[in-house]
Amino acid sequence: PSLGSLHDIKEDLLTKLAHRIIIRRLGKAFTNPEASVEFEILDREAEDCRTVQFNVRAQTTKELNKMFYLGVMELKGLYEQGGTMDEVQFMKEVTESHSKTTLKHGVDTMDEVSLVMVGDLYGYPNIGFRGLASNNLRLLPGVTQKDINRKIQELLKPFCRYGEQETGQLALFMVTTPPQSELQDPVDPNLLCEILQTEYVDQHLTSTQEDTENPDVSHSIAQRQFPTEEDIDSEVEKLRPEFVPLENGEMKFRDPLSGVVCRRLSNGIRINYKRIDEGELDGRDVTVSAVSPGGLYQESLQKPCAIRLGAQAMCGKDCTYGGVHRDVFEDVTLREGLNFSMAMESEELVVQVEGDRDNLGAIFKVLRMPYLGFGVTQKTVDEVKRDMDQQYKLMVKEVDFVAMDEICGAVSKWDPRVVLPRYYTLKNLRSQDIQYNMNQLLAPGNLEVNVVGVFDDEEIERTILKYLGTVPHRHIEKEVVDPSFRHIWPDTSRTNLRAHIADDTERAAVVIGQLGPSMFGSTIGTRNPFSSKNGVWIAGSDAEFSEGLEDDLMVWKRSHPLYVPVATQVIQLLVASEMHFSLRDSLGLAYAATFELTRNIRHTSGLWTLEVATTPQAVDEVVAFSSTKLSKMNFDEMELLQAKTYLLQEHYQNLKSPHYWAKLMAGLQQDGTANKDFRSINDYEKIVRTLTISDLYDVWGSFNTDPSEVIRSVCTSGSIDCRSGMVNDDRDI
Repeated sequence: PSLGSLHDIKEDLLTKLAHRIIIRRLGKAFTNPEASVEFEILDREAEDCRTVQFNVRAQTTKELNKMFYLGVMELKGLYEQGGTMDEVQFMKEVTESHSKTTLKHGVDTMDEVSLVMVGDLYGYPNIGFRGLASNNLRLLPGVTQKDINRKIQELLKPFCRYGEQETGQLALFMVTTPPQSELQDPVDPNLLCEILQTEYVDQHLTSTQEDTENPDVSHSIAQRQFPTEEDIDSEVEKLRPEFVPLENGEMKFRDPLSGVVCRRLSNGIRINYKRIDEGELDGRDVTVSAVSPGGLYQESLQKPCAIRLGAQAMCGKDCTYGGVHRDVFEDVTLREGLNFSMAMESEELVVQVEGDRDNLGAIFKVLRMPYLGFGVTQKTVDEVKRDMDQQYKLMVKEVDFVAMDEICGAVSKWDPRVVLPRYYTLKNLRSQDIQYNMNQLLAPGNLEVNVVGVFDDEEIERTILKYLGTVPHRHIEKEVVDPSFRHIWPDTSRTNLRAHIADDTERAAVVIGQLGPSMFGSTIGTRNPFSSKNGVWIAGSDAEFSEGLEDDLMVWKRSHPLYVPVATQVIQLLVASEMHFSLRDSLGLAYAATFELTRNIRHTSGLWTLEVATTPQAVDEVVAFSSTKLSKMNFDEMELLQAKTYLLQEHYQNLKSPHYWAKLMAGLQQDGTANKDFRSINDYEKIVRTLTISDLYDVWGSFNTDPSEVIRSVCTSGSIDCRSGMVNDDRDI
């Protein structure tokens, strides 16, 4: 499709609108996580055309046939009836919002370069993404329902009129399956062809009739409309939200160096915001990051994996945020042109919303919804269980996942909350368990909201008070971190682990690990280098300093909340580089080697791991060399200088990123992160510049690299099990 004329651009716009309506219909109709029905349009610039693909994926042949039939019926219904006026209007609004965002902020540089290169290669006139967005805004008012339905029929005709002479055959009909020996019932392509030629049957009428005949209240969920401005104004009148004093007694605190402002709402929500001038900001005008501390570490041994499952259920189709169905929530987010994301981490759940300043109210209106209450049906919970079980079955076929899972099990003494979730752990979880645990995690009393962007103080505080201040207070029964999760005690009786996967391909992964320092604390027992007497970090590597404590700079640095975080950043870079070079480039024993450190905030320790991709024949040599090398690690002055330069350059570049500022502010008012304060934002450059080789050895001493205690996990695959005598814990997968 050449974009040389306004007519071409309009046809391209109609294609995109029609495609979005098709995939939205399929997305709403098919929510089974174990199967998928997709409709794709692929640009093939070399042939000056587009291709359309209808893809169906399923776990079994029976399920494939069923999903293919239902998918074809959905497409035929759309072909015959077209998109509704509501769908057309919704897609026009979403496209208008997206085009305005593109005009204001542009797109990723690489995307722009790619468009230019394609245009130059095939001789297309190039108007750029901003040019396309500008023309879309000109054309959208004239786009009608009839125009879009014409394009829908054009895209779907090869599938919905399959076999008719004037339509012709599909260019390609392909079925991909596992080896026939693994299939109980082989796929019959002829049956799929017959389905394509079947007369249209309205599946919605059939499913509605079945639901009426077989009602199941356990699979229903109460829903309400998305709150209007009038609804929220009514809540303001009812709840009378206000700002309350901070823990230091001040109503409002502004850090003079960073410009970060701290406030607290009467419902317990902690607020940190940072204003950035428009010319100094990369990205959307406003980024809001809401952090619920605890994350997966809030799970109890009585209900393991309840939060992990809940995090996946929150991204599912049949759930509600504040009583509003997720489909409605997503429609509002798209219509307002907002970017909404959710990430569950070990120690926190992060919800992020991005948008423009002229849509500030919509940003916070969307953000508040998950904290009004989360609801989910048992049907969705059961579907997520099956999906997680399928994920597990796929993961245990990969040597790197198995090796890492083994070491996580040994470090945690096979805590079901730490290792990959097994179905026997998930099967007894009910929707009530998921809702209780997720709503405890999302309680506003623990919530910290970090706001970065282009706004003024009065504007942002007024908006925060209206939308976040009206989130009702919720009683918190659970601790931020479950008491059973506060300490990690590795199983040192199992330091050599080996697993084997029967497979046609020979692969191997080695993971070596043990405890390391936490973000602000240290490892356990004799490896606790923090001196409560002097308030500084001493691992014993600097004897003169340990005895005297007279160096003011060293006392300042080693008592600083950034000392350990920055030192471990540098250590991770240097150790990763050294191990990768030694194992791959020098000895030729590995394809790749990575060194990672999990720096926990609320734990007494962290976890370091060395992960090596190698061959079954080299695993013993890799284990022996790595164990010795890590226990005798040396640091070089030149490498330290290079690492410090890299960290400072990255820091300077990121200061324009709202996401970076949101991470810097996270934890300033969180319970359980008392070691973090404004020095963690303001003194980063000073700590990096003053870091010495002595500091690295000092902190490295808190990493447990004792060869007699380090845990070694090996997983191989292939037709022959290559096991050595060093292994004391073998198992087959």
